[in-house]
Amino acid sequence: MTSPVRWPAHPPPGADEALSSWLTRVAEVNGLSLADLVRYNLGTIELETSGRDSGGLDLDPPAAVITAVHERTGVPLDRIRQTTIAGWVPWLLDTMEATDDPAAFNTFVHQDSVLLAPGRWVDRKTPGWRPWLPATPMHRACPECVGQDRRGLTLMSQIPLLLTCPEHGCRLQPIYGALGEFAFWDNGARQPNEVGPELLALDRRTHEALTTGMVELPRRAVHGGVWFRLLRTLLDELNTPASHARSQAKALEQIWRITDRPARGVVGLTKWRPYENLPWPLQQATLEAAAVAIHLIETGAIAAKGTLGPLFLVEPDQPIQDGDPRLSTAELNNYWERAMDAFTAAVEIARHDPDTARQLFQLGSYTCRSPSCFDSIAELMLEVGIPASFLSHYPELDRSRVVD
Repeated sequence: MTSPVRWPAHPPPGADEALSSWLTRVAEVNGLSLADLVRYNLGTIELETSGRDSGGLDLDPPAAVITAVHERTGVPLDRIRQTTIAGWVPWLLDTMEATDDPAAFNTFVHQDSVLLAPGRWVDRKTPGWRPWLPATPMHRACPECVGQDRRGLTLMSQIPLLLTCPEHGCRLQPIYGALGEFAFWDNGARQPNEVGPELLALDRRTHEALTTGMVELPRRAVHGGVWFRLLRTLLDELNTPASHARSQAKALEQIWRITDRPARGVVGLTKWRPYENLPWPLQQATLEAAAVAIHLIETGAIAAKGTLGPLFLVEPDQPIQDGDPRLSTAELNNYWERAMDAFTAAVEIARHDPDTARQLFQLGSYTCRSPSCFDSIAELMLEVGIPASFLSHYPELDRSRVVD
C-alpha cells in the first residue's frame, strides 16, 4: 500500500499552538487556503475558515484527521493531539463528553475547596457541562506574537483559562478570521494592556502546569491536573453568594473590592451560572479575582479555610528536638508500634472512605517533587486495596491496570 505523500512544506507546530492555526500556516506556505487543505487532504471534516474551528479541529477532530496530518507532516501523533483540547484529557478535563449529571460537576469542582470551608456548596443544574470549555468559542491572541513574529494562535488562548501571553506578559486580545487569510483585531472589544503582578503570577503557574505538568506552590509542588481543578474550584467559590459563603463573606467582598468590581463581578447577578457559561467580561473578572485571592492568601491578608488553601502558605519551621536519652529501647518500640497501628487503621478506613483515601495520598506525597514520585504513592495505595476511584483527584493514575 502506498503511503500518503507528504506536503511539500510542513513547518512544525509552535509551542502551545492550536491545530487550526498550525494547519493554516501549513496551507499558506503550500499556496492553499485552510478550507482547501482540509477538504482535499483530510477529507473527513467540513470547515468554514471564518470560524477557524467550527469544524472541530481545535476541539476533538476524528482520529483519521490526526493520522492524516501525521502522515503528511511526520510530526508524532502525540504532539498533534496536544494541539487539540481532546489531547489534554484527563489533565485539563476528565472527558470530552458533555454531561447533565450534577455529580460530574461536583466531582470536578467541589471535591476539594480553597477559600471556603469544605462542604459549602449546593447541587447545581449544569446541562451539557464540560470544564473550561466556553459556551461561545473564543478567539484571542497576543498582539506581540502575531504582529512581530507571525506566530500562530495558541490552543489555550481559545478557552477562558489564561488572560495573558506567558512570554510577553501582555493581555490576549480578541481576534477573528485566520492567520494568512483575513485575520483582524476586534478593536471594539480590545482590552487594556496593563497587567498587575498578581495576574501575571497566576498565569505563570497555569502556563507551568501546561508546559511541565507540575506547579510549584509555596508549600509543595502539585500535579498539573490538580492545579487545573484547584483553579476551577476557586473560580466557583468566587461566584458564591454572600449568604452561602457565611464566615468568608467578608473575604469575598474584600477580593472583589480590590478588583474595583462589586461582589461576584457584577451588580444584579442573581442567577448562578457555571463559569463556562458566563459572558467573557465576567469570566475575565473572575480570573482576575482569583489572582487577587491567591495573593491575599499567600500574604496572610485573608484566611483560606478549604482543604487546598494551605498549599499557598509556606510550611512553618518545625524545631528539631534533641533525642531524649531517658527513653528506653522498649519505650521507643512502643511509640513505633502505636504509630504503625494508627497507620494500619487509617489504611483500613481509606479502603471504604474516599476522603480518608485522599488525605492519606496527600500525606504520602507530601515530599514528592516529580511525577514518578506521585505515581509510586498512588501504586502503593492501590496495592493495599484502596479503590482507584478514590484517587480520581490524581488524573495520571493508570487505571487500566486496576480492577476495582
